[in-house]
Amino acid sequence: MVIGELVYLEVRKEVLLTRWAEHPPSFVNSDNLKASLEAYCEQREAFYKKLATVIIDANDQTPKDIVNDIVARLNGLAGM
Repeated sequence: MVIGELVYLEVRKEVLLTRWAEHPPSFVNSDNLKASLEAYCEQREAFYKKLATVIIDANDQTPKDIVNDIVARLNGLAGM
């Protein structure tokens, strides 16, 4: 059963590590962010990529550009 579309925002680990250092998620070990990030990516990345309807490269885009990219890609799917 498909409920909707899954959009995966692909971001380099270095970018995520910087973001996590500024605002650590509650589910990570803040004493060792790099190891937590590696474990997180290893556990989830392949799963989400497999399920994703759309994969967006969000590395060097502004939030506005990411939103525009998502909307354009989802609109493209609606026209199929």
